[in-house]
Amino acid sequence: MTERRIVAMGGGGFSMESTTALDDYLLGLTGSPHPKVCFVATASADNDSYL
Repeated sequence: MTERRIVAMGGGGFSMESTTALDDYLLGLTGSPHPKVCFVATASADNDSYL
């Protein structure tokens, strides 16, 4: 059976930084060439391009 992981983070991440090292690491944990990401928008004026 494949080990499952849920990684939650807030306050940035995914495309918020000039480097993608954290994004690449987290996506690499999935072991999938096409990982699924759930983006939960907030009421604090998220950038429209993320939606």
